Amino acid sequence: LDDSAGECFDKVARKLGLGYPGGPEIARKSELAFDSSFSFPRPMAKSNDFNFSFSGLKTHVINTINKIELTENDINNISYELQNSIVDTLINKSVKAAEKFNIDNVVITGGVSANKKLREKFSTVKEKKAFFPDVKFSTDNGAMIAFAGFLKSNSTKHIENFKIKP
Repeated sequence: LDDSAGECFDKVARKLGLGYPGGPEIARKSELAFDSSFSFPRPMAKSNDFNFSFSGLKTHVINTINKIELTENDINNISYELQNSIVDTLINKSVKAAEKFNIDNVVITGGVSANKKLREKFSTVKEKKAFFPDVKFSTDNGAMIAFAGFLKSNSTKHIENFKIKP
């Protein structure tokens, strides 16, 4: 509905002083956490729809960061809990939608599909089979969305001028 999982990763990573893109940086830091002293919400977990919305989670995490004097351990633990919140939400909503529409196989794409924790946790879901592209093909959907918008806005009169090189 608003902020994507990737945007949430990026903005929280920036607030934590980590690099861009934020997802891989959050994942790397989360592997250094021994326990999490943080508990973040799972966005829209109780809604009866299949929408995602990560702006509230992003705001919650940034407000948490603003209230404390960050240590390296805090950065690791925040990263760990943020990643778990996003992964849990993506899996729960995906499984809920697949069950409602009687879908056995789920394909996960986009930049966040490269997330190792998402891949591991989805593999434990017994009810549904998840398929992921090779990590090298798990890239941001922004270019695809922009191209679709270009095609739609420019109609066929300009498409012949746009050549895609293999």
